[in-house]
Amino acid sequence: MSAATAVIAHGRLFGRFACPCLVRKYVLTVESEQIIIELTPDEALVLSDWLERVQMTDLSRLVDDEAVWAPIHRVAGTLDKSLPEIFAADYAERLDAARGRLRPLGDDSGEGDGAG
Repeated sequence: MSAATAVIAHGRLFGRFACPCLVRKYVLTVESEQIIIELTPDEALVLSDWLERVQMTDLSRLVDDEAVWAPIHRVAGTLDKSLPEIFAADYAERLDAARGRLRPLGDDSGEGDGAG
């Protein structure tokens, strides 16, 4: 619990805030800040597939800081909820087409698709 949250929980005013309403407003602002990442549908599909494969490996071999695991799982989960394509019967074809559209021109080798 942060100091500002503790102030609200105990109904007291500490620090430089002039009134409890400012403390509440500050806490709500800080807690609601989010980073928004925009991806194209192709980028989201390819990233979702890669993250799924990464999560199926031994994450500790690939990611040496356990603090990174939670954001990896959160991003992967958010993508999974946003992509009905992952449940489509033609998922493999859709994924291949998305990969093809994202590869630099002239690179049809398929290299770089691995999880590592």
